[in-house]
Amino acid sequence: KPAPSGIQHVKMETDPKDV
Repeated sequence: KPAPSGIQHVKMETDPKDV
């Protein structure tokens, strides 16, 4: 999978559906 940047990375780790 691609590497998100900054906040998006943290958001994906906490809630993948939130992104």
